[in-house]
Amino acid sequence: MRWIHFSSPGAASAYGILDDDHRIHEVRGTPFGEHEPTSKVHRLADVKVEVPFIPRTFYAAGLNYEKHIREYAQKQGLPVNLPARAEIGYRAVNALVAHGEPVIECVE
Repeated sequence: MRWIHFSSPGAASAYGILDDDHRIHEVRGTPFGEHEPTSKVHRLADVKVEVPFIPRTFYAAGLNYEKHIREYAQKQGLPVNLPARAEIGYRAVNALVAHGEPVIECVE
């Protein structure tokens, strides 16, 4: 079962189950609690895929971003300085980006 969080024009975001034919069968509720199917079916191509869920706390592991570290160092003309072990850091939940949305780079 593949859950998806999505929104469609003129409707609030919802959860659904994605089938092999790229159709989303909308559910009432969430994958984390009680849920039941509705009669609504959406084509994947017709919806916006949203962030799967907004956690209360969001942490990032530094070694997951080796490509980003290399790209940033190259842009800045700096040597690549990869950490020896994963550095864990808190991130604000507004740092999460849905599928297809641009990543906004903040330059200090």
